[in-house]
Parts: sequence; structure tokens; C-alpha cells
Amino acid sequence: MESTRRSVRGPTDMDIECITPKKNSFAKSKNIHMPMELLLKFARYLADDWSSLYAFTLVCRDCAEAGTEVLWSTAGLTELNQVPAGRKQIYADRIKHLVRVTEADGSPAETDVEFPRVRSLCLDFNAASLAADVVDGVEQPERGKLLVSKLAKFMSRMPLLKTLDAHLYLSSDDKTPYILNPTILTPNIEVVQLSEASHWCLLQDLANRRLGSCDSSVYARVRSGLNHVDVTLTNASPEFFAALCTVPDLKTMYLRIDDENLADAVLNKHALSCINQLTELSTLVILGRDRPLRKKVFAVDESDWINLFCNLKKLWGFSLQAELDVLPLRERVDPFERCDDQPQSAAMLDLGNDFEEIFQDGDEEDSDDDDQDVFQADSQDGSKQQH
Repeated sequence: MESTRRSVRGPTDMDIECITPKKNSFAKSKNIHMPMELLLKFARYLADDWSSLYAFTLVCRDCAEAGTEVLWSTAGLTELNQVPAGRKQIYADRIKHLVRVTEADGSPAETDVEFPRVRSLCLDFNAASLAADVVDGVEQPERGKLLVSKLAKFMSRMPLLKTLDAHLYLSSDDKTPYILNPTILTPNIEVVQLSEASHWCLLQDLANRRLGSCDSSVYARVRSGLNHVDVTLTNASPEFFAALCTVPDLKTMYLRIDDENLADAVLNKHALSCINQLTELSTLVILGRDRPLRKKVFAVDESDWINLFCNLKKLWGFSLQAELDVLPLRERVDPFERCDDQPQSAAMLDLGNDFEEIFQDGDEEDSDDDDQDVFQADSQDGSKQQH
């Protein structure tokens, strides 16, 4: 029986030379047509390196370009460095997501190729592999500036870059995080994904005023999975509260305020307006470092606190340790929890989840007795009609 020609046609067909059996004769070469979609499925099972791609293209010569598209849509510099120098740019042209750019890959600036299609870049610098002077950027600030320069040059080869995923936080000599340096964080980068630890370090430094002037537009692009913050503020820090707005999933926040040498109010209208945007916040605790907070910490009135409680729908726990004359809602909440070993003027306001009851009681106190009588009479008439 003669060999038959089997054909599977699709929107794009590829011919592959293969051997088919023939009865009572030597094997004969025939062409089998296979759809491109099936060939690409084969390619997805190959290792994402140059050797596998080379072997694949030897078998399927006509689909070399398609195989490159599959294997190199996501790649790292480690894989790219395995490619012969004369072919690096060919594969770099295919990369859309450049990942695992680590110290093991060498300096990014040493890779003399362009990345015209890269949309996202993952930087994964291991702090343990870097010298301490680079991590803190204090003893040898020039090392920090050099790193910024190299990263900026490297990222300038990615005109379509939109997302930067950074897994290491570094502070430069002027106390600005390397990764948030304006030279690196160009306007075309829409999202900066920080690791939870990195974002935590950023907020902690902002709270301690260890960073210089910061552009608030930077924070608008920062994302992370951070959901708990516990920081100590030693002075007013509008940058810190502005950065809090970049943590939309924040659920728990502890603010410890050291007002010993406080020059300006920490909790002002700007601070509360930023906290107002934390719609997922469930617990807010504000404490003094060694004693109840004094009046100079606050620059808000009771209406600002009420607005805060009304906006944060998921807030079920609120505690504030302060002197009695500055506590919000002091006319509505009674009794206060007195602070141990503190003057009688100090108290802890712990509302728990009783906001609704407090506001309701306050509204009833503000209403006139005549209105209350009318309301009670209407209620009684309504109950009689139901019976």
C-alpha cells in the first residue's frame, strides 16, 4: 500500500519534512502540513534558553520566528547572555517581560542590546550580595550614584517600559531611594511594584524624616501588598502621610508619636485627609511614645474626626491615647479608660466598633426636647397601628 498524504490545514500552514512508511519499499520523504497553533504548543514545553530554541528551529526551520516569539516573550539576562553575541539582538527584540535582572547577571549596562518591546522589568538585587556602603549609601555615596547611572542607562533602552518591579530598597546619599530616583523613574513608567519589605522601608524612612524632599507624583505609581504599618513619628511628616495613600489595601496602622521635641502638629487636616483614603483600614491606633499625647500634636477639630469615622466604613477599632482635653468626642464618650500611672488628665479613647451608637447618642443630645416628644408620639401611634 502506497503511503498516503495526510494534511491538517489551518489558517497558517507549515510544512515539516518527515519520514513515512511505505510497504515493501524504502522509506520515502513526504511533507506533512501542520497548523502553526500546534507547533507553538510544542514550543511552549521547551526550556526557555537558546539551546532549546536552536534545536527547535533546526527541526522547524520555517517557524523559527514564531518559536522565538514563544520562548522569548519572557526572559532574563541570564538566558540572553548564553546567546552568541551576534544573535543577542535578534532575541532581545522579542522580549516583552524582562525578569530576574540580578547581580549574578552582571551590570545591566554591560548588555549592549536594545529592548524595543519590553513592557515590564523585574529588578531583583540581593542586599546580601551588595557591599554595606552601597546599601545605606552613606560611606561611599558615589557607588550609589554609579548604580543609578547604570540603571538609568539600561532602562533607557526600553522605550515601551511601563511597569517596574523592584525587590530591593536602597537609600542614596541624599536619602532618596535609588529605585525612586527621578533619573530612573521616568514618566513613561506607570506602575512601580515594590516588595512588601521595600515599601515598608520607604514608609519607615519617611516617618523618620530620613528622606529629603520627595515628589508626591512618585507615590501615585507605587504598588505593594503591604497591609500593616507600625511607625514612630518624631516630627510632622506630610511625605509620610502622602505615601500612605499609595497603600490602598492597608488594614492596620499603629502611629506612635514622640512629641518631646515636636515643632509642628503631626495630626493635622492633611494627615487625616490622607488617612481618609485608606478605605480598607480596619484598625487605627494612635499612641504616645512614653506618655499620652499633648495638645501640640493635634491641629484638627472634632468635625474632622467625625468625618474620618464616617468615611472609613470598615474601621471597627480605634484607639487614641492623649490628654483628656484634646480627645475627640469627649462630650459623647463616657467614661474614658484612665491611663495607668498617668495624671488624671490623661485617658485612652477606645471606641471599638461603637461609632454608630456614639453618633446616634450625640444626635439625640443635640435635638430639642419638643422634637423628641413628637418623635416618641409618632412611634407610639405607629406601633398601635401595627397591633
